[in-house]
Amino acid sequence: MRHIPTTVLLSRLAILIAGIFIVLLVPLQVFAQQQSAGARIAPVIVEDRIEPGEVFSGNITITNLEQTTREYRIVTRDISSISNGGSPIFSEPGEITGFELSQWVTPSVSKVTLEPGEEKTITFVVSVPEGASPGGHFGGIFFSADAEKQRETGAGVGYQVGTIMNFRIGGNIIEDAQIREFLTNKSLYGEPKVNFGVEVENQGNVLIRPRGPIDITDMFGKKVGTIRINDSGGAVLPNSRRTFSVVWEGEGLTFGRYEAIVALLYGEEGRKTISAATSFWVLPLRIILPIFGIVLFIILAIYFGMRLYLRRRLNDMYKNSRSLPGRNMKKVRGSRMEYGRPAAMPKIVVVAISLLVFSMIFLAILFLSFA
Repeated sequence: MRHIPTTVLLSRLAILIAGIFIVLLVPLQVFAQQQSAGARIAPVIVEDRIEPGEVFSGNITITNLEQTTREYRIVTRDISSISNGGSPIFSEPGEITGFELSQWVTPSVSKVTLEPGEEKTITFVVSVPEGASPGGHFGGIFFSADAEKQRETGAGVGYQVGTIMNFRIGGNIIEDAQIREFLTNKSLYGEPKVNFGVEVENQGNVLIRPRGPIDITDMFGKKVGTIRINDSGGAVLPNSRRTFSVVWEGEGLTFGRYEAIVALLYGEEGRKTISAATSFWVLPLRIILPIFGIVLFIILAIYFGMRLYLRRRLNDMYKNSRSLPGRNMKKVRGSRMEYGRPAAMPKIVVVAISLLVFSMIFLAILFLSFA
């Protein structure tokens, strides 16, 4: 029998242990991911129209995606506003928003317990009182899972999942909105990548979802681009404001002043339009500055080269004049220079510098006039 060295046996044993560890580690990682999966709920949003005094009933299905049994407490909450990112902001207990809903919602149970992978459907009713204020009312039904107590070191994780509800109560429905701001984050851009922000204020009593195009034209009136804003249907609650953002990226060489016009549609009772305009500049400084630098360098090189050349010529003429009898340093009739003095600036240099200065002044006046 061939003798196997001890070092080889140890290395093979280490490889075997590492393989077993990897095989066991993958299921543990998958199990940990499943543990933190949480729960799934459907539907995510419930919307409808209800008249005062009517009752709406619905169903919500919740599925436990964890590998442990979970107990969920069922609670109702009101929504006071929506963030710019689209997340609902919930009101504090006792806070009056003018479009409360939670007190009208009654779930069929207050708690529900689910085994791993189990799903259950609960019912709820929304009882609208006779004197309910017309317009939008917003809230939600949430399934709250408390953090589990840990036997060892560590912290448990609690979470909530829920269904957002938007009910339009019949009556005097007011759909009214205004664009408070339509701006770019800068007035001057070095490249055609412009950030637009549109702040919309909902002055009505129902939820609105403003959306529409932004048309961009250059200084010659030619349309160079169109982008859509809020195509996802982000909402603005009554008596609140929300800013929608979008980015325009132009193509090709862009230069000069541009104008952008936004036109947003909203409303369900009757389609309404609100619009606003803004302007901005695109100056490709990466191209302009090097060109100006090269032109300025050429002009300065010509200027100082001519001065150096003329100085040498004058020095030669001065030396020659001293070697001739009867000559002295007098002003030559008809000339515009004296021996020993610098020559006047050549006309070509004067013209070049004048053109450069004129171009800069023209661009500055153009920018100040149309910005």
